[in-house]
Amino acid sequence: MKSTLGVVPMCALAIFFRGAEVQAQSHDHETEPVMIEVTMADFSYSPAVLRIPAGRPVTLVFTNMGVVEHEFMAGRTAANGDFAADLFENVNIETGNADAADNDHADAGAHEHADPAVQVQADPAEHTHAKGQDDHGTMIVVEPGARGSMTFELPVDLRGEWEMACFIPGHYDGVMHGAVVVY
Repeated sequence: MKSTLGVVPMCALAIFFRGAEVQAQSHDHETEPVMIEVTMADFSYSPAVLRIPAGRPVTLVFTNMGVVEHEFMAGRTAANGDFAADLFENVNIETGNADAADNDHADAGAHEHADPAVQVQADPAEHTHAKGQDDHGTMIVVEPGARGSMTFELPVDLRGEWEMACFIPGHYDGVMHGAVVVY
């Protein structure tokens, strides 16, 4: 009888410490960078809903499987080929060719990108002026068959629902848009 009573406390301790280990692993997991693969096609994004955690480093890796170039923008209130509110305004973003092993051009700004198949149209660090007709929010443009990436960390005050879209003429109307949930 005494041996059975000794086993119960030992099992309870094992469960307690195992729970502490799982909790510690979960906490460490929350600080690891998140990578999300996004496929661009004619005329869709897959997945159609991006779930992006706030307060953690995130890399979106875009693969254009379409036959024409596509862009990715995220914001709220789509109008006239742009968003009234840019999700990435005032957010530091590193961009690059997802296939580049050395990422030596990851911080390239608009029109300075080392890979002509991946273009960044607006650098958020320099995006402090009002948007005009020819000025767009933060975007990445990926040529057919190419891959590109954006790495960033969204502040928690941007949590909520946003929209992603391709505003190349005819693409948004061709249903190339989806949801972005920042949680």
